[in-house]
Amino acid sequence: MCDGGGLVLNRLIGTQEMDILNPFILLDEIDSTSPEEYSYGFPCHPHRGLQLVTYMLEGEMAHTDSLGNNETLKEGDLQWILAGKGIYHSEMPVIKNEDNKLWVIHYWVTLPKQHKMINPDYQHISSSKVPQIKYQRGNASFEIKVISGHYENYKSPLNSIGITPNVVDIKMQFLVPSINQDQLFSEPISINLCGNSNSFILVLSGSISINQSKLIDQGHFIVFNNNKNSKKFKESDEYDDINSTELVQEDRLIQITSNNNFRIMFFSAEILNEPIVKFGPFAMNSITEIHQCFIDFKGV
Repeated sequence: MCDGGGLVLNRLIGTQEMDILNPFILLDEIDSTSPEEYSYGFPCHPHRGLQLVTYMLEGEMAHTDSLGNNETLKEGDLQWILAGKGIYHSEMPVIKNEDNKLWVIHYWVTLPKQHKMINPDYQHISSSKVPQIKYQRGNASFEIKVISGHYENYKSPLNSIGITPNVVDIKMQFLVPSINQDQLFSEPISINLCGNSNSFILVLSGSISINQSKLIDQGHFIVFNNNKNSKKFKESDEYDDINSTELVQEDRLIQITSNNNFRIMFFSAEILNEPIVKFGPFAMNSITEIHQCFIDFKGV
């Protein structure tokens, strides 16, 4: 789909199929090697009632906002915008040559009612300040970056108000290719899913197996659901023709492994027990409050 000034992106949350995954109200992946395609960027526009996070995987983007901030986000950098009662901002790709790739993860999290009208804020974190855990296990090397919240004993410096999602970037690479690579799986990475939370994985590259499932390929969006009436996740399930998979996790422990190099993003956050009404760049608790947004921002 297209957003902003006409930028092509892959929207995973904020669609007709999945409008909200409480408290996440939007998740985009931008992955393009065509400056002509992504040059439109996101011209100046407002927000209210939410917090926004941008994670630069590759490329650069120039940020400006109504608070007077001007930053260039480079590879590995993080950006947090607290919209609160209102902020205007723009995010425009920096194009240095025709071969520039732009690869970005961008997500919105709603603010609790008591924080929706607080003063806006902004934070930029350079890649060198993002916690990284590197280790080797068996024939594989692992690199984990803590984007938000925490992972084990590591905590991200990224700010958050009301709700602090746990977001991690996990990369695995085999040290030495094996002749029998199809049969050789890496040692697993274990993640405990918290109660009363929504959790999901986006496969950025390669493919992964979860709790000994069949391999799930790049581009798939895996939602963990504790509803026992939902479809069970088992090895015989077919995923070739879908980009979204629902998993029922009764034991709340997932183990991720693979027989090929992979990179994934894991997201998890506590469910907010209040109404969420989203329209365009606004996230409030009622349609009346949404109407007020359009009045205050002159119909934007």
